[in-house]
Amino acid sequence: MPEPEKASPLTGPVRLKVSIEFDTVEEARATCEALKVDDDEFIRTGRDGKIVIGEITARTVDSARRSADDWLACLMAIKDSMIN
Repeated sequence: MPEPEKASPLTGPVRLKVSIEFDTVEEARATCEALKVDDDEFIRTGRDGKIVIGEITARTVDSARRSADDWLACLMAIKDSMIN
């Protein structure tokens, strides 16, 4: 009988949680609402007071990395637009 296939350390589920604290609740609320527009099966955005939280779930490390990169890029664009 063949041995059961072992899971690779690079396969999932892979879960990442990113927390970013803002100066004000209003800034965190606005950022969270803007980020939630892009939530999908891989990313969920939430808020706890002044902290915006991105929770990423993916099947592979690479997929989680890509989702985190996209979410962080959106975060930076939103932050830049708030400054300008």
